Amino acid sequence: MLKADPAQFDALHLLGVLRGQQGSATEAVRLISLALEQRPDSAEAHLNLGVALGKLARHRDALAAYDKALAEKPDYFEVLLNRGNSLAELGRHEEAVASYDRAVALRPDHVNAWYNRGNSLRALRRYRDAIASYNKLLATRPDHADALLNRGNAFRELNRHAEALASYEQALKLRPDYAEVHNNCGNALQSLGRSADALASYDRALAIRPDYANALHNRGTILAKINRHEEAARSFEQTLAIDANYNYALGAAAHSHAQACNWDRGPRLERQLQAEVRADRVASLPFPFLSVSASPSDQLQCARTFVRDRYPAVVPPLWQGERYR
Repeated sequence: MLKADPAQFDALHLLGVLRGQQGSATEAVRLISLALEQRPDSAEAHLNLGVALGKLARHRDALAAYDKALAEKPDYFEVLLNRGNSLAELGRHEEAVASYDRAVALRPDHVNAWYNRGNSLRALRRYRDAIASYNKLLATRPDHADALLNRGNAFRELNRHAEALASYEQALKLRPDYAEVHNNCGNALQSLGRSADALASYDRALAIRPDYANALHNRGTILAKINRHEEAARSFEQTLAIDANYNYALGAAAHSHAQACNWDRGPRLERQLQAEVRADRVASLPFPFLSVSASPSDQLQCARTFVRDRYPAVVPPLWQGERYR
């Protein structure tokens, strides 16, 4: 058809969609763009162009395509959903939620719209609203393990650890091999003071994913908490073997070696730790670092790095009025 008429809209558009489905997103963008030269008012073509651009991680361009689609068809559910996804990829979660709100108003039973809305609300630290969004989804799809996991994470942010644990346990009934859920179960159990159960959860996560750095680090944390410092040090070192830059793992390893009186390994790690702190890397918690360096400038640097990591500046600032002096 294209040989007979190289500017045939339907042929260009449908071939572009097919190329995108086959994994050739760049070719999809080219073909659908040619189609839009013939029919710039096609909301469906703008949608499919946005989808192809999203596959190329060109989220701003995808957003522009979705906006053109909405200019032609304001109540286009698929566009509103995908537009929210692009906004979320760009970190513009307030706008993403607004787009998802318009989507769920059109399709109140759509699982992905509620799920993605919940994820953006979590990113905005609106945890109660996120839980409500996941609950809407779970009323339709109670077997959605990812929603149960993320709902549990939102409960944990609110310090509702028993409810978090219950949500994680529901997810594990559906997917017993879900390593991330076992890991987060461990975190909830640790917060509930159930150290032995937390350790068992981390071990289950690692049986599924032996290279799971976060579970190894969490395992080290609980071992240190129950004064099993030799094992804690090994767990932290395993974390570093997988991810040499894992936040706080180097400091935790050095501290555990010191607690276990491992004088052959501990001092070498402490020298490395001082260098990492001076390089402004997130290497140690401030209080354990006090035993590593007597330098006030080192200690100040460690504290500043910790605060920047744990309590990042809000953009835009919560207070935008006159600065107090």
